[in-house]
Amino acid sequence: MMQKLKKLDLETLKSHYIVSNTPAYLYKYFRRDNSVQKLAEAASYSELEKIFNSKLKKKEKDLDDLVIIYALVVALSYHDYSKVRSFFEKLSDVDIEWLSNIKEIYLSSAEVTQYRSHNILYKPSQKKKLDAEVSNKVLNTSVEPTTSIRKV
Repeated sequence: MMQKLKKLDLETLKSHYIVSNTPAYLYKYFRRDNSVQKLAEAASYSELEKIFNSKLKKKEKDLDDLVIIYALVVALSYHDYSKVRSFFEKLSDVDIEWLSNIKEIYLSSAEVTQYRSHNILYKPSQKKKLDAEVSNKVLNTSVEPTTSIRKV
């Protein structure tokens, strides 16, 4: 499971973290980072959540740990809203700076999309079939051109 973290470009993420002056900046640049996107694709919601919880349990967190925690949260933002919503709602309870703000950013910007598809089988009624046949006959009939002389 921790092997998935090797996908993260920690040096780039640390530099984004260090220069971040707002949670919005951090969230924006972590979302843009290819390594965070690759982590989101490679790991399931439950894997990311397990890694997140194991990092939180660590008593002494260094810079790498904090950057990984933020990267995990942002990677989770790429997953299905219905699965991660409860995770994000609980971030206010976590005592790490900006997680509560990132929660608000995510929940206010998440797009909930539901698609429903319906297959509609078209069966023309008997009357419509007859109407179609009549109109086809009318369309297929040819009219002989006639010449008319008009007196002026």
